[in-house]
Amino acid sequence: YVHVYWDMGNLDGVQYALPSTPASTALHYNLDHWEAAGLDPNKPPITIEDLDAATEAITKFEGERMVRAGFLPSEPGWWRDRFGYIFGGKIWDGESKVTAASPENIRAFKWVQSYTDRFGTGAVRSFQSGFGGFDTAENGFFSGKVASVLQGVWMANFIEANAPDMKWAAVPFPHPADRPDLAGSSYIDMDILVIPRGAAHPDEAWEFIKYVQSQEGMEMLCLGQKKHSPLAEVSDEFWEKHENPFIRLFYDVSSSPNAIVPPKIAVWPEIASEMNAAYDTIANGGDVETALKKVDERMQPRLDKALKMRRMRNATK
Repeated sequence: YVHVYWDMGNLDGVQYALPSTPASTALHYNLDHWEAAGLDPNKPPITIEDLDAATEAITKFEGERMVRAGFLPSEPGWWRDRFGYIFGGKIWDGESKVTAASPENIRAFKWVQSYTDRFGTGAVRSFQSGFGGFDTAENGFFSGKVASVLQGVWMANFIEANAPDMKWAAVPFPHPADRPDLAGSSYIDMDILVIPRGAAHPDEAWEFIKYVQSQEGMEMLCLGQKKHSPLAEVSDEFWEKHENPFIRLFYDVSSSPNAIVPPKIAVWPEIASEMNAAYDTIANGGDVETALKKVDERMQPRLDKALKMRRMRNATK
């Protein structure tokens, strides 16, 4: 297996789940928008500073109304809680402490805030209110209103369905210029297969799971969903048949040392909710450090309790 996908199913040395279809993310960008702004579409942004400069060149206003954005941290807004990782931050230290207000996270969310500072909170909100649903032609990216988005390996499917004539490319999401060690950052997730305790047919379930884990079964499944494989070995036939022209990129970033996975802590959904609330405060002009410190203060007691319960559970095994 690609290590990150095997490890996501493991907790405290116990393998609870095995991979099904995986997913990684990258920056998708509209080649025509790059050309129209006088930018070379063959030289995509490598650093955050490159992305900011491209955004400045591409973004258009008609009077006070935004009509095109080069990039917006809030579009599509699915990973608003985790921007800190791209700047080297983490939500917790991996042991016992919530670290939302780390210097790296503060830097990341000041970068997020710079976009609404530059374009205006009201202008951005009004602009995005005109977008349709994700899987529609009126999606911000498909409609040509947003030139680049952070999105997953699945995006090629939706481009084909909603904007088949779009000329696009995908590259690893940019990293801060002074942190080349953070190149290749990508949000990672996957579907999983498990046999619940008390399942009526565990032996049959295990036979099915074993087949899915085989190269033949996994490649059949991932080709069907147009995802990359979570397995360490991939056949030439898989790459040749795959319809996403950037599928190797998504596979490669899943092996990056900067692959970003959801924290394996029971209170992660609560922390994510608090981080999203902090994002809203920050995007509306609130003090970054204060908003992130509030997350630490509110969630540290919850993490303490969750870790205590985890230690008690492990002690009874």
